[in-house]
Amino acid sequence: ARDWTLTAGLRHDKYSDFGGTTNPRIALVWDAAQDITVKMMAGRAFRAPAWAELYNINNPVALGNPSLKPETINTVEAAISWQVQADLQVNANIFQYQWNDIIRFVPNTTANTGATAANSGKQHGQGLELDATWDVTRALRLIGSISVQHSIDEATHQDAGLAPHQ
Repeated sequence: ARDWTLTAGLRHDKYSDFGGTTNPRIALVWDAAQDITVKMMAGRAFRAPAWAELYNINNPVALGNPSLKPETINTVEAAISWQVQADLQVNANIFQYQWNDIIRFVPNTTANTGATAANSGKQHGQGLELDATWDVTRALRLIGSISVQHSIDEATHQDAGLAPHQ
């Protein structure tokens, strides 16, 4: 359709050590005006287990687990880009995600025997990003951005940590 673009994709990866994973992506882009573009995007991605997470056997603290599955993340995002004038662009987007099968080293049931890699976590979150780029002169460009996110560990229902809130 005029002023609309739909892009879809499907990616399949096959690994000899843990099998395959199929991940779809889709984006709908609307050229709302000559200076405004709106995007809606959704997708799934993965992180394959690292070799040490799968096969470590000689580390007394962190043992591998050949039964691990890849981590996956499902995302949804909406974005708008506004070319205010030739030298000034402003962008905003909101997002939400669901992260599944997080690979963590979980303490073994026997005390003082280290930990073993396991798919043991889930996390979800949402956020907002704003940025602007201003070409003040041909030799000077100013860029500013801010992002805010809130992520929850689903096992504890607490802040997931390990990421800035702002």
